[in-house]
Amino acid sequence: MKYWGSLPLLLTQLFLYCSGAQHIRDESEAVALAAYDCAWCDASSEVRHALQMVAVRAQRPLALTAGSLYPVNRATFLSVIQATYSYYTLLQNLDN
Repeated sequence: MKYWGSLPLLLTQLFLYCSGAQHIRDESEAVALAAYDCAWCDASSEVRHALQMVAVRAQRPLALTAGSLYPVNRATFLSVIQATYSYYTLLQNLDN
């Protein structure tokens, strides 16, 4: 019972990490779009070069990883929730 009591706390912590990582990834994609959508045609060559560098670097999305193995995002959180529920139902069926 004490393990089930700590489960909401652990899932809340995991959700906070995953939602923060997803927010960072969404913002990095928005930076690339904003750099492309600005009036770069009328800017000086230095500004055009800087915007080009920003757009190129922002196209590779930022990703937080857990232990350099798993990306941390909303999909990871949902897969953990699904696996937890699957194990729970399996153990419940085995107990019956």
